[in-house]
Amino acid sequence: MEWWRWALAGTSAVLVLAFFAIRFDKLKNDPGATDRSALRKLAPWSLIVPATFLLALLAPWWIGLITVAVPAVMLLVADSFD
Repeated sequence: MEWWRWALAGTSAVLVLAFFAIRFDKLKNDPGATDRSALRKLAPWSLIVPATFLLALLAPWWIGLITVAVPAVMLLVADSFD
């Protein structure tokens, strides 16, 4: 495998994890919410992290770029709604 595939896969996984961290913080700060309830809401979505990693690693280069661009845009949008 080429080095850039590993770089794309790692970058997409880190971006998705950062998005989940922001989302977890927002869910945790809801009135009446706890850490456990926030984790329960995000638990099913945690499968996205390995999926994006494998997609960026094994798919064509342009799909790898999409797996980096989409989480980056999601981070920008999620961070702007405070």
